[in-house]
Amino acid sequence: MSTIPSSTLSYKPAISKGERGTHILFWVIAFAVLVWIDPQESGLGLAIGKNILQLLFFALIVYATILYFFPKYLKDRNIWRHLALLTIFSIIITPIRIVTFFVIYSQSPDIQLYFLHNIFNIFLSCLLLAMATTLFSILRDWVNTKRLQQEIHNKNLETELNFLKSQINPHFLFNTLNNLYALTLKKSDKAPEIVLRLSEMMRYMLYECNEAKVPLTKELKFIKSYIELEKIRQGSGFDIRLNIAGDCNQCMIAPQLLIPFIENCFKHGVNKAMKEGFVDVSIAIHDGELQMVVANSKAPQSSDAIDRRVGGIGLTNVRRRLNLLYPDAYQLNINNTIDTYEVNFTLALEQITT
Repeated sequence: MSTIPSSTLSYKPAISKGERGTHILFWVIAFAVLVWIDPQESGLGLAIGKNILQLLFFALIVYATILYFFPKYLKDRNIWRHLALLTIFSIIITPIRIVTFFVIYSQSPDIQLYFLHNIFNIFLSCLLLAMATTLFSILRDWVNTKRLQQEIHNKNLETELNFLKSQINPHFLFNTLNNLYALTLKKSDKAPEIVLRLSEMMRYMLYECNEAKVPLTKELKFIKSYIELEKIRQGSGFDIRLNIAGDCNQCMIAPQLLIPFIENCFKHGVNKAMKEGFVDVSIAIHDGELQMVVANSKAPQSSDAIDRRVGGIGLTNVRRRLNLLYPDAYQLNINNTIDTYEVNFTLALEQITT
């Protein structure tokens, strides 16, 4: 997954339009609370004016932190320098705040004395508010960064899946056209039937495989057509069997997910180096789970070649697609011996929602 370096985090100093309403609501509620808890010994009018001024100082501290001090912290990542700046800012704000209220309460010596005797507490309240705003900004930035990382991750997955699908279809088409070419060289009467079946399969690949999931019935129909093409091409010299059991009408599957396993059988199990061989495909659907066993014979080869064989681009791509689309919903076991190659594949299917 793509990551975002700490030096380029997604924090944006400006308050977005979507956040402005939340900020306004917050200050309105804060003002109402301050007026409600104010003793109002000097009258409601003076209490309202005093608390408006109080909120202006609070807002100055909050937005100075959000718009200036926190972006500077993101650049150098020096928490001690950040705390020092907040402390200096609080030291500057404190006397301004005290003098302002001292003037407002010029007719109330007792309240003036309160501000003079609580200079440290006023300073501390300014500093704590700035630090609390910093913590809020860190949390906000972390949430935005995680969201952006997830968006990048999803886009990367979508791009990779599209790339893998674009490789699968041309790979299948290339092999099928080679088959057709071989028959036309032999001037076989079966060539027109292959063209017709290939046309139906291409229609499915071009117009329906663009979806993330397709009905399993259509995918199985595609597999039947593919195997029929291979039967026509191979003739009667090889034993090619397909068995499908179970109810697949309510199931969905990622398109072109099964065909690479079957295609691999014909690529390695039925070829010119063999006088006889077999391909056996068995697919069963039960309780929303697909179980497929694909087995084929193999031409004689050295033990080194057996160890090197991994299935080519088709199986490599399908493994990657399975890890992306069904990370915890499949099992894939391959048994590779001198004479046979067998794939046991189990997949939890999605149900069609009505």
